[in-house]
Amino acid sequence: MNRRFAATMELQRPATREPSSLIAYTVCPHCKRTLSGYLFTAADGHHVEAYHCPTHGDVVPMRSHVRNSD
Repeated sequence: MNRRFAATMELQRPATREPSSLIAYTVCPHCKRTLSGYLFTAADGHHVEAYHCPTHGDVVPMRSHVRNSD
């Protein structure tokens, strides 16, 4: 084993973070506002999610730690 590249277990553990820093919001990709989500059940039993932005209408959401106020 090459000791030069060996790391202790302490260095391999991820750093702990505050729980509030791990929150990701579902936001509009254009204005980063929080979206309203709707869940529909199709006739064949599949579930479909749709998201709506008050400014941009129906959008494909993105997950972000940053969000703008409504």
